[in-house]
Amino acid sequence: MGESSSSRASSSAARVGLGPPVPYREGALSYQPVVLCRCGLKAHRRISWSDDNPGRRYLRCSRCRTNLDCKFFDWIDCEHTPFLKNLLLELRNAVWELQKERAEMQQAFRREIDELKEHRQQLEVEDMCKAEELKAIEKKLTERDELLQALALNINAGNRSPSVSFVLLVFVVGVLVGMVVPSVVMG
Repeated sequence: MGESSSSRASSSAARVGLGPPVPYREGALSYQPVVLCRCGLKAHRRISWSDDNPGRRYLRCSRCRTNLDCKFFDWIDCEHTPFLKNLLLELRNAVWELQKERAEMQQAFRREIDELKEHRQQLEVEDMCKAEELKAIEKKLTERDELLQALALNINAGNRSPSVSFVLLVFVVGVLVGMVVPSVVMG
């Protein structure tokens, strides 16, 4: 396992920003026998997802990507055959595409939820306004009903014939309903 000058091409995941296509099954330090970098620290085991070395494991200084990086690099796995390399690249790209689609769908889903919440709030406001309008109409109807009852009592108290009282009552109710119904329908 010799050092390689291609240590900087360790992963195209950093370029794409999607991360490894599969989760690591073991921690970066969960291996034996221990390999120390030039810093004297246990080297981290990583997996390359670059176009040149997809799925190939390597060891890297545990301080890589810092100013204290000793530049230690060593391949664990041999280079893949062209068939296996192409297969791994296709699988990597398919996983990345699915991850991208999933992220886009989640974002669209969150937008849809926000729009539905906003619509629900608008409907609640409209519902409150309609409830207030309905209460006002009920109040008017109650007041007019009381007026009709008072008129009926006045008519009956005047000892007029019941048929005249009934006709007058029906006429007044018809007029009142005619005034209330159009305002409810148009409202």
